[in-house]
Amino acid sequence: MAAQGAVMFGWVGRFLPRWLRLRRRPARRALSAQLIAPIGEFVEAERAASPAVARILRAGRRSHSEIDQIGAAISARLTLAKKMTDAELVRYIQHLQNRYRAAVGAATYARYMEGVPTDMLDNPKKRWAELQTLSYRLRLAYSITHVRDSRLAFIRLVCTWGLVIALGVVVGAIFYRELSSSHPIVNFMIVAAVGLGGALTSIARRANQIVSSSPLDDDPVIQASALQQGLNSLYIAGLTGPIFALTVLVIFMADALKVGELTPTFQHAVCTAHCDTPDFRIFQYVFWFNSRADAAKMLLWAFAAGFAEQLVPDVLDRFTKAADREEKGDNDAGGASTSQLKA
Repeated sequence: MAAQGAVMFGWVGRFLPRWLRLRRRPARRALSAQLIAPIGEFVEAERAASPAVARILRAGRRSHSEIDQIGAAISARLTLAKKMTDAELVRYIQHLQNRYRAAVGAATYARYMEGVPTDMLDNPKKRWAELQTLSYRLRLAYSITHVRDSRLAFIRLVCTWGLVIALGVVVGAIFYRELSSSHPIVNFMIVAAVGLGGALTSIARRANQIVSSSPLDDDPVIQASALQQGLNSLYIAGLTGPIFALTVLVIFMADALKVGELTPTFQHAVCTAHCDTPDFRIFQYVFWFNSRADAAKMLLWAFAAGFAEQLVPDVLDRFTKAADREEKGDNDAGGASTSQLKA
């Protein structure tokens, strides 16, 4: 029985992954690929192309990658261009030039046109070279636009759910505080959640600014790498939001920062548990605000600490510089005393 079971499980492990690949859902054609080359033009291009090119076009059309679908659609249009007359080809090149200008902007397009021969439309070889170059550049422009939009959609989804979670934590903690006597750590959780909300709001705001940038201001390969690195930096910004909010809270608790009327003021700390010996369990301490306005000020600073990434680092830099000045002053005073003693 054990041997039969091993044979059965081995058969399942061998053929199940293959069956899953065969049962894979057919690829859905990207909207951009459909606009470039509808299915009818795709079929016509496959018939007109050589067997090798037709296989490449068919593989690109059936691919699950939208970038492959875009490249196959542009290649299909390039295959159909071989059947055009001279007048149709000239008009098609002018159409692609207008689309490229709309994709990359006037400045980038002007730099590109500086390298295009003035007699390009009159020379068949130069005309075909221009068509191939424009097709390649449009493929890069549409591909990097797709990568950018995919990254932005993911960022917006993460920010939306993150804000929902942060709001849920704040509202739940407030109701929990009202309904029962809770642990002092709930207050710190509220501050951290508000800081997370500020960080996610800043991320969503910066993500919207990316949309207004031209897709090919820089080399598309470099820009794709920059988008990926920028996505990683946004993760770090989301993590630093709660940390910076709690850091601001500790700074105000220590009465180490004064910003006029916007400074939240605290009463003395009271220990709620394990108070026999002093230790580092700061979350065991309850800090009362002098008024409700002070609590609102603290939440405002927590949101600002998460929203403005440089707020807390700038404050810490000021503390460091102030400590260096005090240390330098002490050293100067000590040096002067030593000189007087020697005198």
